[in-house]
Amino acid sequence: MPAPGQGLSRGAVATAVVGVFLVCIQLGDPGRHFAWCSGRRDRCDQKFDSPPYTVATRAGSRSRQLDRTLYVPIGRLRGGVEAWCSFARTLPRNSSVALFLGDPNPPDERAFKACLDKYNVPLLTTWYSGEPKESWAEFLDFDRKDWFKNDRLPAAQYLGKISPDHEGTGGILLAYRYLLQKKVREIGPHKFDRLVLTRSDFMYMCPQELPLPNDRIYIVHGEAYGGVTDRHTVFPWGMADVGLNVTSWLAHATDVELTRQCPKGWGRLLWRCRHLWLNGQWATRKFYNLEQLLAYYFEMMGLPVQFMPRVQFLVRRDSAKDSSTWSQGENLDAALNNRRILVKYPEEYAEALQTCGVSNCAAPQASCFDDTSAAAKNK
Repeated sequence: MPAPGQGLSRGAVATAVVGVFLVCIQLGDPGRHFAWCSGRRDRCDQKFDSPPYTVATRAGSRSRQLDRTLYVPIGRLRGGVEAWCSFARTLPRNSSVALFLGDPNPPDERAFKACLDKYNVPLLTTWYSGEPKESWAEFLDFDRKDWFKNDRLPAAQYLGKISPDHEGTGGILLAYRYLLQKKVREIGPHKFDRLVLTRSDFMYMCPQELPLPNDRIYIVHGEAYGGVTDRHTVFPWGMADVGLNVTSWLAHATDVELTRQCPKGWGRLLWRCRHLWLNGQWATRKFYNLEQLLAYYFEMMGLPVQFMPRVQFLVRRDSAKDSSTWSQGENLDAALNNRRILVKYPEEYAEALQTCGVSNCAAPQASCFDDTSAAAKNK
Protein backbone atom coordinates (compact mmCIF):
# COMPACT_ATOMS: atom_id res chain seq x y z
CA MET A 1 0.00 0.00 0.00
CA PRO A 2 1.34 3.47 -0.79
CA ALA A 3 2.10 5.77 2.13
CA PRO A 4 -0.45 8.48 2.94
CA GLY A 5 -0.24 11.28 0.39
CA GLN A 6 1.49 9.12 -2.22
CA GLY A 7 -0.18 7.92 -5.42
CA LEU A 8 0.01 4.55 -7.07
CA SER A 9 3.12 3.76 -9.08
CA ARG A 10 3.00 3.90 -12.86
CA GLY A 11 3.39 0.13 -12.97
CA ALA A 12 0.37 -0.44 -10.71
CA VAL A 13 -1.75 1.94 -12.76
CA ALA A 14 -0.72 0.26 -16.01
CA THR A 15 -1.52 -3.17 -14.59
CA ALA A 16 -4.98 -2.04 -13.48
CA VAL A 17 -5.72 -0.50 -16.89
CA VAL A 18 -4.66 -3.65 -18.72
CA GLY A 19 -6.80 -5.79 -16.40
CA VAL A 20 -9.89 -3.66 -16.99
CA PHE A 21 -9.23 -3.69 -20.73
CA LEU A 22 -9.02 -7.49 -20.88
CA VAL A 23 -12.25 -7.91 -18.90
CA CYS A 24 -14.00 -5.50 -21.24
CA ILE A 25 -12.78 -7.52 -24.20
CA GLN A 26 -14.36 -10.60 -22.70
CA LEU A 27 -17.67 -8.90 -21.89
CA GLY A 28 -18.06 -7.08 -25.19
CA ASP A 29 -19.19 -10.15 -27.12
CA PRO A 30 -21.86 -12.72 -26.10
CA GLY A 31 -19.59 -15.64 -26.91
CA ARG A 32 -16.72 -14.14 -24.95
CA HIS A 33 -19.08 -13.45 -22.06
CA PHE A 34 -20.06 -17.12 -22.01
CA ALA A 35 -16.41 -18.20 -21.93
CA TRP A 36 -15.51 -15.71 -19.21
CA CYS A 37 -18.40 -16.54 -16.90
CA SER A 38 -18.29 -20.33 -17.28
CA GLY A 39 -18.56 -21.62 -13.72
CA ARG A 40 -19.35 -18.16 -12.32
CA ARG A 41 -23.12 -18.32 -11.96
CA ASP A 42 -23.50 -15.10 -9.95
CA ARG A 43 -21.79 -13.03 -12.63
CA CYS A 44 -23.27 -14.89 -15.57
CA ASP A 45 -26.88 -14.29 -14.55
CA GLN A 46 -26.36 -10.53 -14.53
CA LYS A 47 -26.02 -10.26 -18.31
CA PHE A 48 -29.55 -11.50 -18.89
CA ASP A 49 -31.22 -9.38 -16.22
CA SER A 50 -31.37 -6.44 -18.64
CA PRO A 51 -33.91 -6.08 -21.50
CA PRO A 52 -35.15 -8.14 -23.19
CA TYR A 53 -34.39 -10.52 -20.30
CA THR A 54 -36.50 -8.70 -17.74
CA VAL A 55 -38.68 -10.57 -15.26
CA ALA A 56 -42.37 -10.67 -16.16
CA THR A 57 -44.97 -10.00 -13.50
CA ARG A 58 -47.34 -12.76 -12.48
CA ALA A 59 -50.41 -12.77 -14.71
CA GLY A 60 -53.14 -12.64 -12.06
CA SER A 61 -55.91 -14.99 -11.09
CA ARG A 62 -56.12 -18.46 -12.60
CA SER A 63 -59.59 -17.63 -13.93
CA ARG A 64 -57.92 -15.42 -16.55
CA GLN A 65 -55.69 -18.20 -17.88
CA LEU A 66 -57.66 -19.24 -20.95
CA ASP A 67 -54.84 -20.11 -23.35
CA ARG A 68 -54.96 -23.71 -24.52
CA THR A 69 -51.67 -24.93 -23.15
CA LEU A 70 -49.87 -28.25 -23.61
CA TYR A 71 -47.41 -29.14 -20.84
CA VAL A 72 -44.78 -31.72 -21.79
CA PRO A 73 -42.59 -33.18 -19.01
CA ILE A 74 -39.69 -34.95 -20.72
CA GLY A 75 -37.34 -37.76 -19.76
CA ARG A 76 -37.71 -39.98 -16.73
CA LEU A 77 -40.40 -39.65 -14.08
CA ARG A 78 -38.65 -38.36 -10.98
CA GLY A 79 -39.58 -36.40 -7.87
CA GLY A 80 -42.35 -38.61 -6.51
CA VAL A 81 -46.10 -38.37 -6.04
CA GLU A 82 -45.97 -35.18 -3.96
CA ALA A 83 -44.19 -33.34 -6.78
CA TRP A 84 -46.49 -34.77 -9.46
CA CYS A 85 -49.64 -33.82 -7.56
CA SER A 86 -48.30 -30.32 -6.92
CA PHE A 87 -47.81 -30.02 -10.70
CA ALA A 88 -51.35 -31.16 -11.50
CA ARG A 89 -52.93 -29.11 -8.71
CA THR A 90 -51.33 -25.81 -9.79
CA LEU A 91 -51.82 -26.00 -13.56
CA PRO A 92 -53.67 -23.09 -15.20
CA ARG A 93 -57.16 -23.68 -16.55
CA ASN A 94 -57.44 -25.11 -20.05
CA SER A 95 -54.20 -27.09 -19.68
CA SER A 96 -53.42 -30.53 -21.05
CA VAL A 97 -50.42 -32.79 -20.48
CA ALA A 98 -48.44 -35.02 -22.81
CA LEU A 99 -45.74 -37.17 -21.25
CA PHE A 100 -42.58 -37.74 -23.27
CA LEU A 101 -40.78 -40.60 -21.55
CA GLY A 102 -37.76 -42.73 -22.30
CA ASP A 103 -38.65 -46.37 -21.79
CA PRO A 104 -42.21 -47.65 -22.28
CA ASN A 105 -44.19 -48.56 -19.15
CA PRO A 106 -42.01 -46.97 -16.46
CA PRO A 107 -42.96 -48.11 -12.94
CA ASP A 108 -44.14 -44.65 -11.80
CA GLU A 109 -46.31 -43.79 -14.78
CA ARG A 110 -49.48 -45.00 -13.05
CA ALA A 111 -48.85 -42.77 -10.02
CA PHE A 112 -48.22 -39.72 -12.21
CA LYS A 113 -51.46 -40.29 -14.12
CA ALA A 114 -53.34 -40.72 -10.82
CA CYS A 115 -52.36 -37.15 -9.89
CA LEU A 116 -53.63 -35.86 -13.23
CA ASP A 117 -56.91 -37.73 -12.77
CA LYS A 118 -57.31 -36.41 -9.24
CA TYR A 119 -57.30 -32.81 -10.51
CA ASN A 120 -59.14 -33.48 -13.76
CA VAL A 121 -56.15 -32.64 -15.96
CA PRO A 122 -56.50 -34.20 -19.44
CA LEU A 123 -53.65 -36.47 -20.55
CA LEU A 124 -53.40 -35.94 -24.30
CA THR A 125 -51.01 -38.83 -24.89
CA THR A 126 -47.81 -40.48 -23.74
CA TRP A 127 -44.92 -40.56 -26.17
CA TYR A 128 -41.89 -42.80 -25.79
CA SER A 129 -38.51 -41.84 -27.19
CA GLY A 130 -37.16 -45.37 -27.27
CA GLU A 131 -34.19 -44.07 -25.29
CA PRO A 132 -31.07 -45.90 -26.49
CA LYS A 133 -28.86 -47.76 -24.05
CA GLU A 134 -25.63 -47.09 -25.92
CA SER A 135 -25.27 -44.15 -28.32
CA TRP A 136 -27.57 -41.13 -28.58
CA ALA A 137 -25.45 -39.90 -31.51
CA GLU A 138 -26.30 -42.99 -33.54
CA PHE A 139 -29.92 -42.78 -32.38
CA LEU A 140 -30.29 -39.24 -33.73
CA ASP A 141 -28.47 -40.13 -36.96
CA PHE A 142 -27.33 -36.58 -37.66
CA ASP A 143 -25.41 -35.83 -40.84
CA ARG A 144 -22.57 -34.16 -38.95
CA LYS A 145 -21.89 -36.58 -36.11
CA ASP A 146 -18.22 -36.11 -36.98
CA TRP A 147 -18.36 -32.63 -35.45
CA PHE A 148 -19.78 -34.03 -32.21
CA LYS A 149 -16.67 -36.18 -31.92
CA ASN A 150 -14.30 -33.33 -32.79
CA ASP A 151 -11.54 -33.48 -30.19
CA ARG A 152 -9.85 -30.27 -31.32
CA LEU A 153 -12.12 -28.16 -29.13
CA PRO A 154 -12.06 -28.09 -25.31
CA ALA A 155 -14.36 -30.35 -23.33
CA ALA A 156 -17.84 -28.98 -22.72
CA GLN A 157 -21.29 -30.08 -21.47
CA TYR A 158 -23.99 -29.39 -24.05
CA LEU A 159 -23.45 -32.69 -25.90
CA GLY A 160 -23.33 -34.92 -22.83
CA LYS A 161 -24.18 -38.56 -23.74
CA ILE A 162 -23.58 -37.75 -27.43
CA SER A 163 -19.93 -36.72 -27.47
CA PRO A 164 -17.52 -38.67 -25.25
CA ASP A 165 -15.67 -35.51 -24.17
CA HIS A 166 -18.82 -33.80 -22.86
CA GLU A 167 -20.07 -34.12 -19.29
CA GLY A 168 -23.66 -34.40 -18.12
CA THR A 169 -26.79 -35.18 -20.13
CA GLY A 170 -27.22 -32.05 -22.26
CA GLY A 171 -27.19 -34.10 -25.45
CA ILE A 172 -30.21 -36.08 -24.27
CA LEU A 173 -32.13 -32.86 -23.62
CA LEU A 174 -31.26 -31.71 -27.14
CA ALA A 175 -32.47 -35.07 -28.46
CA TYR A 176 -35.83 -34.63 -26.76
CA ARG A 177 -36.18 -31.19 -28.34
CA TYR A 178 -35.53 -32.75 -31.73
CA LEU A 179 -38.14 -35.45 -31.13
CA LEU A 180 -40.70 -33.06 -29.59
CA GLN A 181 -40.42 -30.78 -32.62
CA LYS A 182 -41.71 -33.64 -34.76
CA LYS A 183 -44.66 -34.16 -32.42
CA VAL A 184 -45.54 -30.45 -32.49
CA ARG A 185 -45.61 -30.57 -36.28
CA GLU A 186 -47.89 -33.60 -36.18
CA ILE A 187 -50.34 -31.83 -33.83
CA GLY A 188 -50.60 -28.89 -36.21
CA PRO A 189 -50.92 -25.12 -35.72
CA HIS A 190 -54.42 -24.65 -34.31
CA LYS A 191 -55.00 -27.04 -31.39
CA PHE A 192 -52.98 -25.18 -28.73
CA ASP A 193 -51.89 -21.63 -27.94
CA ARG A 194 -48.80 -22.50 -25.90
CA LEU A 195 -46.28 -25.26 -25.35
CA VAL A 196 -44.54 -25.68 -21.99
CA LEU A 197 -41.41 -27.83 -22.01
CA THR A 198 -40.71 -28.90 -18.45
CA ARG A 199 -39.62 -31.68 -16.08
CA SER A 200 -41.47 -34.05 -13.79
CA ASP A 201 -39.37 -33.43 -10.66
CA PHE A 202 -40.49 -29.86 -9.91
CA MET A 203 -42.30 -29.12 -6.66
CA TYR A 204 -44.73 -26.20 -7.08
CA MET A 205 -45.29 -23.82 -4.17
CA CYS A 206 -48.12 -21.81 -5.72
CA PRO A 207 -50.25 -21.75 -8.90
CA GLN A 208 -48.54 -21.67 -12.28
CA GLU A 209 -49.74 -18.47 -13.90
CA LEU A 210 -48.82 -18.00 -17.54
CA PRO A 211 -47.23 -14.60 -18.25
CA LEU A 212 -48.82 -12.22 -20.71
CA PRO A 213 -48.69 -11.31 -23.55
CA ASN A 214 -48.36 -14.57 -25.45
CA ASP A 215 -45.94 -13.16 -28.02
CA ARG A 216 -42.57 -14.24 -26.67
CA ILE A 217 -40.72 -17.14 -25.07
CA TYR A 218 -40.83 -17.16 -21.27
CA ILE A 219 -38.09 -18.92 -19.33
CA VAL A 220 -38.17 -19.44 -15.60
CA HIS A 221 -35.69 -17.19 -13.82
CA GLY A 222 -32.46 -18.48 -12.29
CA GLU A 223 -30.07 -21.43 -12.74
CA ALA A 224 -28.82 -19.84 -15.97
CA TYR A 225 -25.11 -20.78 -15.85
CA GLY A 226 -24.15 -18.12 -18.36
CA GLY A 227 -27.25 -18.44 -20.55
CA VAL A 228 -30.88 -19.35 -19.86
CA THR A 229 -32.11 -22.39 -17.98
CA ASP A 230 -33.34 -25.36 -20.00
CA ARG A 231 -35.62 -26.73 -17.26
CA HIS A 232 -38.90 -24.89 -17.86
CA THR A 233 -39.72 -22.98 -21.06
CA VAL A 234 -43.05 -21.52 -22.23
CA PHE A 235 -43.32 -21.18 -26.02
CA PRO A 236 -46.10 -19.46 -27.95
CA TRP A 237 -47.30 -22.35 -30.12
CA GLY A 238 -46.35 -20.40 -33.23
CA MET A 239 -42.73 -20.13 -32.03
CA ALA A 240 -42.41 -23.72 -30.79
CA ASP A 241 -41.14 -25.16 -34.07
CA VAL A 242 -38.26 -22.72 -34.47
CA GLY A 243 -37.59 -22.70 -30.71
CA LEU A 244 -37.16 -26.49 -30.69
CA ASN A 245 -35.10 -26.47 -33.90
CA VAL A 246 -31.91 -25.79 -31.95
CA THR A 247 -30.87 -29.44 -32.21
CA SER A 248 -31.15 -29.63 -35.99
CA TRP A 249 -29.41 -26.28 -36.31
CA LEU A 250 -26.55 -27.49 -34.13
CA ALA A 251 -26.17 -30.71 -36.09
CA HIS A 252 -25.70 -28.86 -39.39
CA ALA A 253 -23.93 -25.71 -38.19
CA THR A 254 -20.53 -24.82 -39.62
CA ASP A 255 -17.33 -24.31 -37.64
CA VAL A 256 -17.70 -20.57 -38.20
CA GLU A 257 -21.17 -20.61 -36.61
CA LEU A 258 -20.02 -22.70 -33.66
CA THR A 259 -16.78 -20.97 -32.79
CA ARG A 260 -15.55 -17.47 -32.02
CA GLN A 261 -12.23 -15.82 -32.71
CA CYS A 262 -9.83 -15.55 -29.80
CA PRO A 263 -8.64 -12.17 -28.56
CA LYS A 264 -5.35 -11.20 -30.14
CA GLY A 265 -2.04 -10.85 -28.39
CA TRP A 266 -1.85 -11.18 -24.62
CA GLY A 267 -5.61 -11.64 -24.36
CA ARG A 268 -5.39 -15.00 -26.13
CA LEU A 269 -2.60 -16.19 -23.84
CA LEU A 270 -4.31 -14.97 -20.67
CA TRP A 271 -7.61 -16.69 -21.48
CA ARG A 272 -5.86 -19.82 -22.86
CA CYS A 273 -7.84 -19.42 -26.08
CA ARG A 274 -5.84 -21.57 -28.48
CA HIS A 275 -7.91 -24.55 -29.51
CA LEU A 276 -8.72 -24.45 -33.22
CA TRP A 277 -6.87 -22.78 -36.12
CA LEU A 278 -9.68 -21.48 -38.31
CA ASN A 279 -9.40 -19.07 -41.25
CA GLY A 280 -5.97 -17.88 -40.19
CA GLN A 281 -6.83 -17.24 -36.54
CA TRP A 282 -7.19 -19.16 -33.30
CA ALA A 283 -10.78 -19.91 -32.30
CA THR A 284 -12.71 -21.65 -29.52
CA ARG A 285 -16.29 -22.57 -28.65
CA LYS A 286 -19.06 -19.96 -28.51
CA PHE A 287 -20.84 -21.91 -25.77
CA TYR A 288 -19.92 -24.58 -23.24
CA ASN A 289 -23.19 -25.81 -21.82
CA LEU A 290 -26.82 -26.19 -22.88
CA GLU A 291 -27.87 -22.98 -21.11
CA GLN A 292 -25.37 -20.93 -23.11
CA LEU A 293 -26.29 -22.70 -26.35
CA LEU A 294 -29.99 -21.94 -25.89
CA ALA A 295 -29.34 -18.26 -25.12
CA TYR A 296 -27.08 -17.95 -28.16
CA TYR A 297 -29.58 -19.73 -30.41
CA PHE A 298 -32.59 -17.67 -29.28
CA GLU A 299 -30.65 -14.44 -29.78
CA MET A 300 -29.34 -15.50 -33.18
CA MET A 301 -32.84 -16.46 -34.36
CA GLY A 302 -34.30 -13.18 -33.12
CA LEU A 303 -36.72 -14.91 -30.75
CA PRO A 304 -37.97 -12.55 -28.02
CA VAL A 305 -37.27 -13.96 -24.55
CA GLN A 306 -38.35 -12.84 -21.09
CA PHE A 307 -37.85 -14.35 -17.66
CA MET A 308 -40.89 -15.45 -15.65
CA PRO A 309 -41.08 -15.62 -11.84
CA ARG A 310 -40.13 -18.96 -10.32
CA VAL A 311 -42.83 -20.85 -8.42
CA GLN A 312 -41.14 -24.27 -8.55
CA PHE A 313 -37.93 -25.98 -7.49
CA LEU A 314 -36.37 -29.32 -8.33
CA VAL A 315 -36.60 -32.13 -5.79
CA ARG A 316 -35.20 -35.62 -5.48
CA ARG A 317 -36.56 -38.63 -3.64
CA ASP A 318 -34.03 -39.79 -1.08
CA SER A 319 -33.95 -43.26 -2.54
CA ALA A 320 -32.55 -45.23 -5.44
CA LYS A 321 -35.57 -44.23 -7.56
CA ASP A 322 -34.14 -40.82 -8.44
CA SER A 323 -30.66 -40.60 -9.93
CA SER A 324 -29.01 -37.21 -10.40
CA THR A 325 -26.11 -36.08 -12.57
CA TRP A 326 -25.21 -32.95 -10.63
CA SER A 327 -26.88 -32.12 -7.30
CA GLN A 328 -27.80 -34.91 -4.89
CA GLY A 329 -30.09 -32.63 -2.86
CA GLU A 330 -30.17 -31.06 0.59
CA ASN A 331 -32.45 -31.09 3.63
CA LEU A 332 -33.86 -27.55 3.52
CA ASP A 333 -37.56 -27.96 4.31
CA ALA A 334 -38.83 -29.87 7.35
CA ALA A 335 -42.09 -30.83 5.64
CA LEU A 336 -40.15 -32.27 2.72
CA ASN A 337 -37.72 -34.02 5.04
CA ASN A 338 -40.62 -35.86 6.67
CA ARG A 339 -41.44 -37.29 3.24
CA ARG A 340 -37.78 -38.05 2.43
CA ILE A 341 -37.69 -35.43 -0.32
CA LEU A 342 -34.53 -33.41 -0.90
CA VAL A 343 -34.21 -29.92 -2.43
CA LYS A 344 -31.73 -30.12 -5.31
CA TYR A 345 -30.89 -26.43 -5.75
CA PRO A 346 -31.20 -24.05 -2.78
CA GLU A 347 -31.37 -20.99 -5.05
CA GLU A 348 -34.50 -22.34 -6.77
CA TYR A 349 -36.12 -23.07 -3.41
CA ALA A 350 -35.35 -19.59 -2.05
CA GLU A 351 -36.70 -17.84 -5.14
CA ALA A 352 -39.90 -19.90 -5.14
CA LEU A 353 -40.45 -18.99 -1.47
CA GLN A 354 -40.07 -15.31 -2.33
CA THR A 355 -42.34 -15.44 -5.40
CA CYS A 356 -45.11 -17.32 -3.60
CA GLY A 357 -44.81 -15.41 -0.34
CA VAL A 358 -44.53 -18.51 1.83
CA SER A 359 -42.05 -19.64 4.47
CA ASN A 360 -41.89 -23.36 3.64
CA CYS A 361 -43.92 -26.21 2.13
CA ALA A 362 -45.93 -26.60 5.34
CA ALA A 363 -47.22 -23.01 5.23
CA PRO A 364 -51.04 -22.84 4.98
CA GLN A 365 -50.95 -20.93 1.70
CA ALA A 366 -48.33 -23.19 0.08
CA SER A 367 -49.38 -25.58 -2.68
CA CYS A 368 -46.73 -28.27 -2.13
CA PHE A 369 -49.03 -30.76 -0.44
CA ASP A 370 -52.64 -31.77 -0.11
CA ASP A 371 -54.34 -35.03 0.78
CA THR A 372 -51.98 -37.29 -1.17
CA SER A 373 -53.10 -40.52 0.47
CA ALA A 374 -55.16 -41.67 -2.52
CA ALA A 375 -52.43 -41.06 -5.05
CA ALA A 376 -49.76 -42.42 -2.71
CA LYS A 377 -51.38 -45.85 -2.85
CA ASN A 378 -50.21 -46.04 -6.47
CA LYS A 379 -46.68 -44.91 -5.69
